[in-house]
Amino acid sequence: MPPPPSPIGFDASVLINFCAVRRLELLVRAVPPPRYVLVDVLEELEEPACRRQVDAAVRRDELLPAALTPAELKWWSRYTLRLDPGESATLAAAMSRGWSVAVDERAARRTARQDLGPERLTGTVGVLRAAVAAGWASPEEGNELLGRMIVSGYRSPVGALGGSQRPSGPGPVSSPPLPIPELAHRDP
Repeated sequence: MPPPPSPIGFDASVLINFCAVRRLELLVRAVPPPRYVLVDVLEELEEPACRRQVDAAVRRDELLPAALTPAELKWWSRYTLRLDPGESATLAAAMSRGWSVAVDERAARRTARQDLGPERLTGTVGVLRAAVAAGWASPEEGNELLGRMIVSGYRSPVGALGGSQRPSGPGPVSSPPLPIPELAHRDP
């Protein structure tokens, strides 16, 4: 199952989940370029190890840094009434530039679905599913990574990427697998 069309902007939540399991390169492989990260999102990456991983991906041009234009600030100011600055910047750029987005938080996903359409929305689970579908990870490895993300604090809407497998570790694993690349949320 492919990710939404590129270009795509990534919110901090998705980057944090892949950094938590030290597999940011899997996200890079699974999502075709161009892949953008807004300056506002970079500022939200407070954990030093995650920031180092993302900065290294930026240096390798795997993630392209972007800033909002003055015209995009109107969208940003509208979104910041209910979303954090990184989500707001990512959605504002996507609205203006025709990007897809990768976000996990429920409110941001709801807004993206409404403003961009579901075909331009993905998140952690969708990226993991795309990585498995493309052969970058086995189904077992995808579920193991999801389980490790859940243990690290990811509030996944699914306990497994598909089938009857369940990741190990605590977390909300009672939800059935989703039939489409619906993605999770991480409440602040």
